[in-house]
Amino acid sequence: MHLSPLPVVILSLLLASPATAGAEPVRTLAVDPGEALSATLTLPPKGKLTLRAGATRVRIRAERGGDDLLVRRRDLGRNRLPLAQRLIVANSDGVTTVTLGAALMARTPARTVELRGAASLTDHFASSADDPVDRLAQRAGMLHLARPPTQVYLGQGPDGRLHYREIRNWAAGFLPGLLWQVAAARASDLHARWAMEEVRDLRRVALFGDADVGFVFWRAAALGRDLACAAPTPALGLTPASCGHLRSLAEQAATRLLERAAAAPLGLIPTTLDEAQCSQCLPGELRVIVDQLHNLPLLTESADPARRTVALGHARWVAANLVRPDGSVLQQAFVDRITGAVRRAGNFQGLDDASVWARGQAWAISGLARAARDLEDPGLLEAAVRAAEWWLAHTTSGALPRFDFSAVPDAPKDSSAQAIAGAGLRILADRCAATGTCDAARYDAAADVARATLVARLEPGPQLGRLGEGVYNIGGLRWDESAELPWGSDFLAELLLAE
Repeated sequence: MHLSPLPVVILSLLLASPATAGAEPVRTLAVDPGEALSATLTLPPKGKLTLRAGATRVRIRAERGGDDLLVRRRDLGRNRLPLAQRLIVANSDGVTTVTLGAALMARTPARTVELRGAASLTDHFASSADDPVDRLAQRAGMLHLARPPTQVYLGQGPDGRLHYREIRNWAAGFLPGLLWQVAAARASDLHARWAMEEVRDLRRVALFGDADVGFVFWRAAALGRDLACAAPTPALGLTPASCGHLRSLAEQAATRLLERAAAAPLGLIPTTLDEAQCSQCLPGELRVIVDQLHNLPLLTESADPARRTVALGHARWVAANLVRPDGSVLQQAFVDRITGAVRRAGNFQGLDDASVWARGQAWAISGLARAARDLEDPGLLEAAVRAAEWWLAHTTSGALPRFDFSAVPDAPKDSSAQAIAGAGLRILADRCAATGTCDAARYDAAADVARATLVARLEPGPQLGRLGEGVYNIGGLRWDESAELPWGSDFLAELLLAE
């Protein structure tokens, strides 16, 4: 059962314990079975705190001359606010876990946590520990407070560390996208405020022609605009100025896409027009990848016919050139930068050019289904159905797909591909129902299976709300072949919340 996020009144009774003169302040948090509580814990400079949970006693202190928190001399890592991390106390199946940021403080059957020492606890949020949307809501808050404002959260692998990249990165829109969705689902002004903080960090990115500028601001800005600003009076605590900011960022990103299409052959939207920025390109080539179907919502959702025409042309080109006749998908194609003729095609993140990369197949299902819905195009719907049928014929119900369908049976699996495909299958089912030209019940059932498969893997603790078993790339990085990936969590939220 979902617990409404009205914890300020509830927790004020728990946190305010009387202290005698000169004694250290003591605060107590208590969780009922199946409940989770969280707050932003901030220490003063040179501050110290003792956390007790059952038989566990942990000392937390402020880094000398720095902005981080230390536990047993271990630095808890970079964070958004000085000397602050998100504290989460959750009880699931009779076990209480206590985390500070991504670090485990305690695991105990006790349901009470005592904090002794000077510290502030703000931005309280109470929820179920068992509901999957609530789990994602708690996780999103922790990740937001842990993320340095100048960087993008890229994932957490088996090493337990949170990994980041520079802010101009294709993954920048997924954490705000997740925050917007749980904010709307739980009527949480707190999560909407955090989402706006994420968006403000991205302002300068909209001014560049980055490969995925549309993808980033579809999730970061347009999604928030649609969820909080559709009515004359903004929802989720946003102001008219905030809504104007979201609209402006989405508009700037759409403009960048149109500029790229205007300068490319056939009106395509390549990853870049600058050969120096395309490391995979040979001289005279432009690159188009299936992932970038998700740039198009900024154009397909527009009332401007010219924008919709650009999106339609690009989506039809992808359907014709990256979806094989049997429905399997190629990740990329390289076209002549003058004529637009396809020079070569294959995969970048899959096993080889003849294989089928699982996330690429999922991107095609999701991207083509969205474009078919928004543009009401039967050809795009037919391509989405072919891609979905290939997926269903090559996946096992209840199991995650291998990162590449040609990989060996024990190859790493990719939960993020399952989440993206599941969200796409739900949209496809809706479009089939609206047109009567394809089997809506079949795709709804497949989306339900994807949902159940992922929810079963959504951690109850200590990393509450973490969706692991995702694959970013094979080879290269050391942490990313069984990882939490923000796009997996974002698209899982979409799948969970789809009507």
